Amino acid sequence: MEIATAKDAPRIASLLTATSQRLTESYGEGHWRHQTTEKGVLFGMKQNAKVLVVKRDEEIVGTLRLT
Repeated sequence: MEIATAKDAPRIASLLTATSQRLTESYGEGHWRHQTTEKGVLFGMKQNAKVLVVKRDEEIVGTLRLT
């Protein structure tokens, strides 16, 4: 686990959007149904939050935002 950087934002957005789509397919519409953008991830990083990522072979496989 490591602190995310701005370079990670596109891959974080992609992971969060894919997860949202998967949850919607499995369980229908819910509070998780949204599209995450790179701009949104970067905004979150600037809001006094720490964004952590878990990588496997340089691919981001998990993320955690601490506020």
